[in-house]
Amino acid sequence: MKKVTVMALACIAFIIMDHSMTYAQLPIGLSAGVRGGVLTKDNDYLGGAQVELKVPFITIVPNYEYVFVKNGKLHQVNLDLQYTLASAMVAKMFFGGGYVMQMAKPDISGADMKTYSGFNLQLGAKAGVGPLNVFALGKYQKVKKNDTFGLVLGTNFSIL
Repeated sequence: MKKVTVMALACIAFIIMDHSMTYAQLPIGLSAGVRGGVLTKDNDYLGGAQVELKVPFITIVPNYEYVFVKNGKLHQVNLDLQYTLASAMVAKMFFGGGYVMQMAKPDISGADMKTYSGFNLQLGAKAGVGPLNVFALGKYQKVKKNDTFGLVLGTNFSIL
């Protein structure tokens, strides 16, 4: 009886792992999730959301980030492309970059919101188990004359 139970559990574990690896390697997909991190210039935290559209070798990642700054409000909208450098089983390494639109408004009476644009470059990794994926990336960002480095962590849940 113990051998049958062990064999049944081993078969179930194999099916789950095989399904996870197959699902993570599909060349197309759509997922959405949350992200958070820190910008190292002033140790400002950020939080946001993103959508990932996966096509072979490239992932299109539009995302929104709210940066928690003192004495103001800072919103960032990014349109990023990520290219898969290497993949093994359920893990992938990527590099990418994209367009950054930044909206800033200081907490000063009568101050208007100003919009700036720039770019970012990123290097990161992601891994998945079934429909759940996690990622980590480092990004260099240049907006107007300001540049900063950031670390971002997040998770996505596959929709398609």
